[in-house]
Amino acid sequence: MQSNKQIHLDYHATTPVDPRVTEKVVEFMTTQFGNASSVDHSIDDRARGAVDQAKQSVVYQRFNRRPTS
Repeated sequence: MQSNKQIHLDYHATTPVDPRVTEKVVEFMTTQFGNASSVDHSIDDRARGAVDQAKQSVVYQRFNRRPTS
């Protein structure tokens, strides 16, 4: 028996974004302008801090451990 049901296997390209991620991205796209790679301004320091915090959060949530550096 043949089925006409389709199975979508490309979830990587269409993965829903976690609402917490969306919230942070929108915040930094609308009110927190800064270049995390720059060292010239305090707003850049805030952007760099946010990137560092996001990295630590991902490492902790994925591997249940704190980053070593």
